[in-house]
Amino acid sequence: KAHIGLSWGFIQFTQDSGSLGKVLERMDEKHHDLFVSTFGSNWKELIDLTNKPGISAKDSWLVKGIELEDGRSARVQPIALEKTGPLASTKKDLWSKEWVSRFQAAGNEQKFKEVQIEMAIKDYLIPALATCKKMNIRTAKGIAIAFDRQVNRGSADKVFRKKTDGSDSFSPMTERQFLERVRDVYPKTNSKGKPHHEYKRLNEILSETELKEINYDPETY
Repeated sequence: KAHIGLSWGFIQFTQDSGSLGKVLERMDEKHHDLFVSTFGSNWKELIDLTNKPGISAKDSWLVKGIELEDGRSARVQPIALEKTGPLASTKKDLWSKEWVSRFQAAGNEQKFKEVQIEMAIKDYLIPALATCKKMNIRTAKGIAIAFDRQVNRGSADKVFRKKTDGSDSFSPMTERQFLERVRDVYPKTNSKGKPHHEYKRLNEILSETELKEINYDPETY
Protein backbone atom coordinates (compact mmCIF):
# COMPACT_ATOMS: atom_id res chain seq x y z
CA LYS A 1 0.00 0.00 0.00
CA ALA A 2 2.96 2.30 0.55
CA HIS A 3 6.16 1.86 -1.46
CA ILE A 4 9.25 2.69 0.60
CA GLY A 5 11.46 2.77 -2.50
CA LEU A 6 15.18 2.20 -2.06
CA SER A 7 16.60 1.81 1.44
CA TRP A 8 20.35 2.41 1.59
CA GLY A 9 23.11 2.70 4.15
CA PHE A 10 23.87 1.35 7.58
CA ILE A 11 20.67 2.71 9.13
CA GLN A 12 18.68 2.34 5.91
CA PHE A 13 17.97 5.88 4.70
CA THR A 14 14.69 5.53 2.79
CA GLN A 15 13.61 7.06 -0.49
CA ASP A 16 9.95 7.54 0.47
CA SER A 17 10.67 9.36 3.74
CA GLY A 18 13.15 11.76 2.14
CA SER A 19 16.04 10.70 4.37
CA LEU A 20 17.83 9.15 1.38
CA GLY A 21 17.63 12.48 -0.43
CA LYS A 22 19.11 14.33 2.54
CA VAL A 23 22.11 12.05 2.83
CA LEU A 24 22.71 12.12 -0.95
CA GLU A 25 22.60 15.92 -0.94
CA ARG A 26 25.13 16.04 1.90
CA MET A 27 27.40 13.54 0.14
CA ASP A 28 27.41 15.79 -2.93
CA GLU A 29 28.06 18.93 -0.86
CA LYS A 30 31.11 17.41 0.80
CA HIS A 31 32.53 15.28 -2.01
CA HIS A 32 31.11 16.52 -5.31
CA ASP A 33 33.63 15.00 -7.73
CA LEU A 34 33.39 11.60 -6.07
CA PHE A 35 29.60 11.84 -6.06
CA VAL A 36 29.45 12.56 -9.81
CA SER A 37 31.92 9.80 -10.67
CA THR A 38 29.93 7.32 -8.56
CA PHE A 39 26.36 8.17 -9.62
CA GLY A 40 26.89 9.36 -13.19
CA SER A 41 25.95 12.38 -15.25
CA ASN A 42 22.34 12.44 -14.01
CA TRP A 43 23.49 13.05 -10.43
CA LYS A 44 21.60 16.36 -10.14
CA GLU A 45 18.24 14.80 -11.06
CA LEU A 46 18.96 12.03 -8.57
CA ILE A 47 19.27 14.61 -5.79
CA ASP A 48 16.26 16.58 -7.01
CA LEU A 49 14.05 13.50 -7.26
CA THR A 50 14.90 12.13 -3.82
CA ASN A 51 14.35 15.55 -2.23
CA LYS A 52 11.00 16.37 -3.88
CA PRO A 53 8.49 17.86 -1.41
CA GLY A 54 5.26 16.17 -0.50
CA ILE A 55 3.84 13.64 1.91
CA SER A 56 5.39 10.19 1.96
CA ALA A 57 3.31 7.26 0.71
CA LYS A 58 3.69 5.69 4.15
CA ASP A 59 2.26 8.74 5.95
CA SER A 60 -0.43 9.17 3.30
CA TRP A 61 -1.65 5.66 4.01
CA LEU A 62 -1.08 5.48 7.78
CA VAL A 63 -2.02 9.04 8.76
CA LYS A 64 -4.56 10.08 6.14
CA GLY A 65 -5.85 6.71 4.99
CA ILE A 66 -5.15 7.62 1.36
CA GLU A 67 -3.39 5.29 -1.04
CA LEU A 68 -1.31 7.06 -3.66
CA GLU A 69 -1.23 5.78 -7.24
CA ASP A 70 0.91 2.63 -7.28
CA GLY A 71 1.67 3.39 -3.63
CA ARG A 72 4.40 5.86 -4.67
CA SER A 73 5.19 9.34 -3.43
CA ALA A 74 6.79 11.99 -5.65
CA ARG A 75 10.21 10.84 -4.42
CA VAL A 76 9.70 7.18 -5.41
CA GLN A 77 9.76 7.46 -9.19
CA PRO A 78 12.00 6.08 -11.97
CA ILE A 79 14.87 8.20 -13.22
CA ALA A 80 17.09 8.22 -16.32
CA LEU A 81 20.40 6.42 -15.86
CA GLU A 82 22.35 9.25 -17.54
CA LYS A 83 21.67 12.87 -18.45
CA THR A 84 22.83 12.51 -22.05
CA GLY A 85 23.59 9.71 -24.49
CA PRO A 86 21.79 6.43 -25.21
CA LEU A 87 20.87 5.86 -21.54
CA ALA A 88 19.20 9.27 -21.19
CA SER A 89 15.86 7.87 -22.31
CA THR A 90 16.05 4.79 -20.08
CA LYS A 91 14.30 5.41 -16.78
CA LYS A 92 14.83 2.91 -13.99
CA ASP A 93 13.73 2.67 -10.38
CA LEU A 94 16.52 3.17 -7.87
CA TRP A 95 16.23 -0.48 -6.83
CA SER A 96 16.98 -1.65 -10.38
CA LYS A 97 20.30 -3.45 -10.79
CA GLU A 98 21.78 -0.49 -12.71
CA TRP A 99 21.16 2.00 -9.91
CA VAL A 100 21.82 -0.51 -7.14
CA SER A 101 25.34 -1.11 -8.48
CA ARG A 102 26.04 2.62 -8.09
CA PHE A 103 24.66 2.70 -4.56
CA GLN A 104 26.76 -0.35 -3.71
CA ALA A 105 29.84 1.45 -5.00
CA ALA A 106 28.92 4.51 -2.91
CA GLY A 107 28.49 2.29 0.14
CA ASN A 108 32.10 1.13 -0.20
CA GLU A 109 33.50 4.68 -0.17
CA GLN A 110 34.91 5.68 3.21
CA LYS A 111 34.08 9.35 2.63
CA PHE A 112 30.43 8.48 2.05
CA LYS A 113 30.40 6.21 5.11
CA GLU A 114 31.50 9.20 7.19
CA VAL A 115 28.65 11.30 5.78
CA GLN A 116 26.21 8.55 6.77
CA ILE A 117 27.54 8.64 10.33
CA GLU A 118 27.32 12.45 10.39
CA MET A 119 23.68 12.38 9.27
CA ALA A 120 22.79 9.54 11.65
CA ILE A 121 24.17 11.50 14.59
CA LYS A 122 22.54 14.78 13.57
CA ASP A 123 19.09 13.52 12.57
CA TYR A 124 18.63 10.49 14.82
CA LEU A 125 21.12 10.09 17.68
CA ILE A 126 21.00 13.66 19.02
CA PRO A 127 17.15 13.72 19.17
CA ALA A 128 17.19 10.25 20.77
CA LEU A 129 19.68 11.39 23.42
CA ALA A 130 17.53 14.46 24.14
CA THR A 131 14.61 12.12 24.88
CA CYS A 132 16.83 9.95 27.10
CA LYS A 133 18.02 12.99 29.02
CA LYS A 134 14.48 14.26 29.55
CA MET A 135 13.23 10.88 30.74
CA ASN A 136 16.39 9.99 32.72
CA ILE A 137 17.10 6.91 30.63
CA ARG A 138 20.63 5.98 31.64
CA THR A 139 21.61 2.56 30.30
CA ALA A 140 23.28 1.68 27.02
CA LYS A 141 20.32 -0.55 26.13
CA GLY A 142 17.89 2.30 26.80
CA ILE A 143 19.91 4.63 24.59
CA ALA A 144 20.09 1.98 21.86
CA ILE A 145 16.32 1.45 21.91
CA ALA A 146 15.72 5.22 21.82
CA PHE A 147 18.01 5.45 18.77
CA ASP A 148 16.21 2.51 17.15
CA ARG A 149 12.79 4.09 17.69
CA GLN A 150 14.05 7.43 16.37
CA VAL A 151 15.26 5.71 13.18
CA ASN A 152 12.37 3.31 12.65
CA ARG A 153 9.41 5.23 14.11
CA GLY A 154 10.47 8.82 13.54
CA SER A 155 10.42 9.90 17.19
CA ALA A 156 11.65 8.14 20.33
CA ASP A 157 9.88 10.85 22.33
CA LYS A 158 6.44 10.03 20.90
CA VAL A 159 6.96 6.28 21.25
CA PHE A 160 8.14 6.54 24.85
CA ARG A 161 5.48 9.02 25.95
CA LYS A 162 2.75 6.67 24.71
CA LYS A 163 3.96 4.20 27.31
CA THR A 164 3.89 6.81 30.10
CA ASP A 165 0.50 8.35 29.29
CA GLY A 166 2.23 11.52 28.10
CA SER A 167 4.50 11.88 31.12
CA ASP A 168 8.27 12.40 31.00
CA SER A 169 8.68 9.83 33.79
CA PHE A 170 8.29 6.05 33.67
CA SER A 171 8.22 5.79 37.49
CA PRO A 172 7.27 3.59 39.35
CA MET A 173 8.57 1.21 36.66
CA THR A 174 12.27 0.51 36.49
CA GLU A 175 14.01 1.47 33.26
CA ARG A 176 14.19 -2.21 32.28
CA GLN A 177 10.45 -2.70 32.88
CA PHE A 178 9.73 0.40 30.80
CA LEU A 179 11.88 -0.78 27.90
CA GLU A 180 10.19 -4.17 27.98
CA ARG A 181 6.86 -2.37 27.80
CA VAL A 182 8.07 -0.54 24.68
CA ARG A 183 9.12 -3.89 23.19
CA ASP A 184 5.88 -5.60 24.11
CA VAL A 185 3.83 -3.27 21.92
CA TYR A 186 4.61 -5.88 19.28
CA PRO A 187 3.66 -9.58 19.39
CA LYS A 188 6.46 -12.13 19.43
CA THR A 189 5.22 -13.58 16.14
CA ASN A 190 3.37 -12.15 13.17
CA SER A 191 0.19 -13.44 11.55
CA LYS A 192 2.23 -16.06 9.68
CA GLY A 193 3.78 -17.41 12.85
CA LYS A 194 7.21 -15.99 12.07
CA PRO A 195 9.15 -13.74 14.50
CA HIS A 196 7.80 -10.19 14.42
CA HIS A 197 10.67 -8.06 13.12
CA GLU A 198 10.08 -5.14 15.50
CA TYR A 199 9.76 -7.33 18.60
CA LYS A 200 12.79 -9.37 17.55
CA ARG A 201 15.01 -6.32 17.05
CA LEU A 202 14.07 -4.68 20.34
CA ASN A 203 14.42 -7.97 22.20
CA GLU A 204 17.88 -8.48 20.71
CA ILE A 205 18.93 -5.09 22.07
CA LEU A 206 17.60 -5.97 25.52
CA SER A 207 19.39 -9.33 25.38
CA GLU A 208 22.68 -8.01 24.04
CA THR A 209 25.54 -8.92 26.42
CA GLU A 210 28.11 -6.57 24.87
CA LEU A 211 26.19 -3.40 25.79
CA LYS A 212 27.65 -2.05 29.01
CA GLU A 213 25.65 -2.66 32.17
CA ILE A 214 26.41 0.75 33.64
CA ASN A 215 24.40 3.89 34.19
CA TYR A 216 25.40 6.95 32.21
CA ASP A 217 24.95 10.48 33.50
CA PRO A 218 22.24 12.13 31.32
CA GLU A 219 24.03 15.46 31.72
CA THR A 220 26.80 14.08 29.49
CA TYR A 221 24.36 13.45 26.64
